[in-house]
Amino acid sequence: MPVILKRILVNGLLAASMLGLIGFLYAEMAGLWLAAKAPTRQLSETPVAATPRVDPLAESLKYRVPATMALLGFLFVAGSEGLLHLCRRRRPIPVKTEPNTGSSQELFHYLLTKAETERPRP
Repeated sequence: MPVILKRILVNGLLAASMLGLIGFLYAEMAGLWLAAKAPTRQLSETPVAATPRVDPLAESLKYRVPATMALLGFLFVAGSEGLLHLCRRRRPIPVKTEPNTGSSQELFHYLLTKAETERPRP
C-alpha cells in the first residue's frame, strides 16, 4: 500500500470518527433546543396518548449532522495529505565520492591524515 494512502486512511478515519462524535453531540443539543422551542400543550387539553411528540427535523438531524461532519472531515484530511504529498520533494541523498585509486589501507591512511590535519590544535 502506498504511503500516501496509508496516511490518508489513518488520519482520515481518526478525524472522521472524532468529528462524527462531535456531530452526534451537536445533533442531540439541537434536538433538545428544538424540543424546548416547541409549543406546549394547554392543561385543558386531554392527552390523546402517552406518546411524546417527535419532531421530524430533530430525528433527521441525528444522522445527518454526524455523517456530514465525518465526511467533510475525511475529505479535508484527504485533500490536505494530497497537497502535502505533492509539495514534498523526494530528494536523493547526495553522496560525495572520492576517487578510489588505491587499496582500502591507503584510503584509511588518507582519511586518517585528513582528520588529523583538520583537528584544532590547542
